[in-house]
Amino acid sequence: SLQAAAAEPKLARGAELKVTVNVQRNPALSGEIKLTVSNLPTGVSAAEVVVPADQNSADITLAAAADARQGAANDVTITGTATANAKLTGAVKLPPITVE
Repeated sequence: SLQAAAAEPKLARGAELKVTVNVQRNPALSGEIKLTVSNLPTGVSAAEVVVPADQNSADITLAAAADARQGAANDVTITGTATANAKLTGAVKLPPITVE
């Protein structure tokens, strides 16, 4: 399963926000886990991140363009997929953030 927490609930235009994702692994899953972010507001992006096989957390950086859509983002979802077995997935909604 996945847990996610942002350093703070606000993301300024032209700035970045770090989100820490913690992974509670199934004992049978020891490989890498690919993390992707979906449902981001227009103008906000996040690169794919890989949790290494020997780690249980990783940071994802949300980057807001200077013209990012302002307002609340309530449905941002982080999905983790095992790289060795794409059938093993988990997802978590990020606590609401506000683009200012």
